[in-house]
Parts: sequence; C-alpha cells; structure tokens
Amino acid sequence: DSDLQIVPAQNGDFASSDVLSFQGKTTVGKAAGDNFIHKASAENLTPNTSYAYRYGDKELNLWSDSGTFTTANPAAPSLEFLHLSDPQGWEESHYTNYASLLAIATKDSQPSFIALTGDIVNNDWAGSTPTLQQWKWAFDTPYATLKNFPVAPVAGNHEAASYDFSSRFALDTPRSDSGITGNYYSFDYGPAHFTAINTNDTTKPDPATGLGADHLAWVKADLETSKTKKWKIVLMHKGLFDAGAH
Repeated sequence: DSDLQIVPAQNGDFASSDVLSFQGKTTVGKAAGDNFIHKASAENLTPNTSYAYRYGDKELNLWSDSGTFTTANPAAPSLEFLHLSDPQGWEESHYTNYASLLAIATKDSQPSFIALTGDIVNNDWAGSTPTLQQWKWAFDTPYATLKNFPVAPVAGNHEAASYDFSSRFALDTPRSDSGITGNYYSFDYGPAHFTAINTNDTTKPDPATGLGADHLAWVKADLETSKTKKWKIVLMHKGLFDAGAH
C-alpha cells in the first residue's frame, strides 16, 4: 500500500491522535524498466507549520525514516530557497559529492525548499535510456538532507526519455502536460510565484523554435493570473541563450 502519515513536528508521535493519514496510489511506472511507483498527496495542511512525515504500508507496519518540512507562509514578505542544477553523474562517487554539497548549503540556513533545475541524472547520453541505478543514487545518497526539504524539480535534457522524469515526482500539473519528456507546473510560495517549464517540450523539427503550442499557451495564462505576486520566477533547464551546439 501507499500510506502517508503527517503529524505536527512539535508532537512527532505517529501513534498520537494528531496524525493525519493520506492514502496514495500505486502504479507501474511508464519509464523503461520501471516497477511500482508510489505517490501520495497531503491536503488542507496548516500554513506556516512544521510537520514530520513518514511513508510506507500501515497494514504491514513498514515505514520510511521520518522527515520534516514546513508549509509556506502566504503572508511572508520574503523567502529563501536553494537553487542548484546538473548534479548528474554516472557513478556513485559523483552523487556523494552532490550529497556533501547539499549538506553544506543547508547547514547554516534553512531554505524553504530546493529548486533542482534538471540533469538530476546522467542516464545514457541525452537521456535516451533511463538508468534506474542513477536515480537511486540521486535520491538515496543525499537522503539525509532531501528528506527535510520540499523539492521543486525541473526536467533537464538528460531526463528527456519517455516518462523518465514524470515517473519520479508527484507534481500538480495541468491537463495539457503529457509528462512524456518532463513536466511543467507552477506554485505560489510567500511573495513569489514560480513557473516551472519543460525545455524538452519544444516544437520540431530540430533545432527547436520554441515551446510546444499547448505548453506556451499555459505559460502565458499562468503568468497572466499571477500578477498579484511581487516576484515572478521562472525555473528552467536549458538557457534562453546557448553557445553550445545543442
């Protein structure tokens, strides 16, 4: 089963009456070589509140280690988040370095979340073949840090293989997003609106001339409806201007 339990962090007791329980979904992943994928959503949490959580199977009493997170404060005048990109590697030592970097970056600060803008794994070159071992290293090696921060991920060109990115994350995406080469979505956090786009979803033939029509229409509509926020931040992988051949 896919059971998610959340409790106020100051309590921390998953056997208490304060525990909130959510039933997730179990599906077979669409990416090459996937087995079961477990995803769950927590709703109606209290803003600006620290929670502890764990994920597992209630019937079998099998649970992950507990982690923590703090929900956003909509009235906050500012926020701090950590942004990094391209932690990809093709052997475990590369992800050990990534884990060390995350630990250092979060040691003396408490960012609200981590924006991870693509090329999380190397896979076969350019993401043509999903390699589950690399995803395992990318999540397990920095687990001690990642379990205590929400992550806002963006697909890079190395996650462009069919459903390689969308199978790994539970994101609130629009209906127009197929999830084949990545995902696009948006969210508010304090005084800012974040728009995450998928730079793999582009028009053809190569070289691409821009985002796909449905994707671009969604971006325009999303930005149009976020004008009440002081800051509008777009998260993407491929730069707007690129001197590289690709």
